[in-house]
Amino acid sequence: MMKDAFDSPKKTAQLPVSLNDVTDAVHLFDSEEVSECRVVRTVFEGNRLTHRFVQSVLFEECTFRDFRMSESHFTDVVFRNCDLSNDFLSGCNFLRVEFIGCRLIGTDFSAGRFRQVLVDNCLADYANFSEGQFRQILLRTVSCREAAFANCRLEQVRFQRCDLGRAEFYRTAMKGLDVTDSEIPGLQVTVVDSFELRGLRVTPHQALDLVRMLGVKIE
Repeated sequence: MMKDAFDSPKKTAQLPVSLNDVTDAVHLFDSEEVSECRVVRTVFEGNRLTHRFVQSVLFEECTFRDFRMSESHFTDVVFRNCDLSNDFLSGCNFLRVEFIGCRLIGTDFSAGRFRQVLVDNCLADYANFSEGQFRQILLRTVSCREAAFANCRLEQVRFQRCDLGRAEFYRTAMKGLDVTDSEIPGLQVTVVDSFELRGLRVTPHQALDLVRMLGVKIE
């Protein structure tokens, strides 16, 4: 079960015991393949990249500014206390990746493929996850206000203590999704009685909020 896997102390990303510290990190992505290294407090700015392979890399306190990397592969990668706000990462594949304490505000992850990914204590308001495929994903203590999850495929996805205020789940089936310990005010779906909400697990209080979306007044 995904719950057991993510509640265990084992890390999602499988990094080597020792990593090489990169001294000239600004030119890190000049190569199509980046592997087995640690990058600390580096600013990547204005990069326009595609089809890169990033494996077994730890990014710590890095800033990705006006950064575009599409159709690329990230495997066993950790982003810790990094800022990727408003960056373009569309069409990327993320396998065993962790985002810890990161700023992902307005980041474009559209058409991404996420498997065994942990997003922990991050700000992801206005992020775009539309057209994404998610399998074995845990979002824990993440602010996803007004984030877009339109046309997504969700399999073994958990939102734990997240803020999904006005998040968009247009044409995304939420069957089996448990949001009982998260905030969902103003959750956006195509039509309230459409397939998106069928099988969604909510608390009685959250159910009242969903009823209000129908225009029903509760006395």
